[in-house]
Amino acid sequence: MKNFIYILLFCCLLCVAYACGSSESREVVVDGRYKMMIPGNMKPTNALNDGASLQYQNRLQELYIIVIDNAKEEFMNDLVDNDLLDIYPASFEGYCDLLSDHENNSGVFLEQQDKHLLTRETIHNLPATTFENVRRIEKMDIYYKIALIEGKEHYYNVVAWTLASRKKRFEKTIATMIASFKEN
Repeated sequence: MKNFIYILLFCCLLCVAYACGSSESREVVVDGRYKMMIPGNMKPTNALNDGASLQYQNRLQELYIIVIDNAKEEFMNDLVDNDLLDIYPASFEGYCDLLSDHENNSGVFLEQQDKHLLTRETIHNLPATTFENVRRIEKMDIYYKIALIEGKEHYYNVVAWTLASRKKRFEKTIATMIASFKEN
């Protein structure tokens, strides 16, 4: 009986170790356009966003990241088609304003986010704007960080999130993933 308990305990530990996976990061290259460092314990998926070119998750830890890339020309056409050029300029600034306005007008926020709290920065020599927040989505409190990045021919939306209760635990991991973005 004692041996059975040890074997059962060993199997449980093995299952937990397998589910958590390696925390070592690996480089993920997407269609030769860009690359990012993703923790080894995150697995690829297609279930997070139909329009994302990169999707990784660790369901056990509730940690997720996606990248949505939009051609600059497509953004310009969308502005024209929807008569938005008077509101948003056809530039990276206009792209950031449009997406942050959309973000600020959707959902229930648990932490107040002001449009002026957007952080302008550079990620691997590319102009970027980042913002983070906690909001309630489908009865769950979610912490997320978004980076809008201007590439040569594309705008990239890098979105990473986890449960709000795990913000402190994964805040650095999320920031590191986003900072690793590099256009090829």
